[in-house]
Amino acid sequence: MHEKLDEQQVAIARVYARSLLELSKKNHEESTLLEEFESMVEQFERQPKFEQILGDPGVDEEERAEILERVLRSRANDLIVNTLQVMNRKGRAGLFRALVQAYREELELLQGVVEADVTTAAEISDALRKRLTEMLERSTGKKVLLNESVDSSLLGGMIMQLGDQKIDSSVARELRRVDKRFLERAAEERQAREAGEQTRTYIEE
Repeated sequence: MHEKLDEQQVAIARVYARSLLELSKKNHEESTLLEEFESMVEQFERQPKFEQILGDPGVDEEERAEILERVLRSRANDLIVNTLQVMNRKGRAGLFRALVQAYREELELLQGVVEADVTTAAEISDALRKRLTEMLERSTGKKVLLNESVDSSLLGGMIMQLGDQKIDSSVARELRRVDKRFLERAAEERQAREAGEQTRTYIEE
């Protein structure tokens, strides 16, 4: 699952991501650029200083432009470097991560893929994961990638967000039925755990 960033930042970066995607399509480099972006993110994780410079207000535009050229021009695709230079001139070079996320999302839409964020109180089973995916794919007509996260404070149940895609009423009703079954199963599992703990306590005493 990819890290989710500030929605406003991603919305700003999306303007640049769409232009970048259009340019990359001319040379059939759409997927190659995403792979390069992912590699850059991994490198920045290991060596964060460069990424910090991109968003440092103490570094002026001209100095940052020189750093971009010196560090990236011979190592990264020219389309990526040129995009970052444009963002730098607009004071938005610090939105690199948002650019990566926006580009990924735009490429997935182009490829007929949409991501769905699913938060549950406990890890979902393979069977439920498959059923959710199939229902959402029928609803959207696209391939769906589930991004799963667990939030025990939900006390059972499910929260789902499917980008800007609207879930039709029939799927919504089915999801509510699945959600109800999930709640019931989570409650049963919790009761079983509590009963087991009480039994252990009794035996130990």
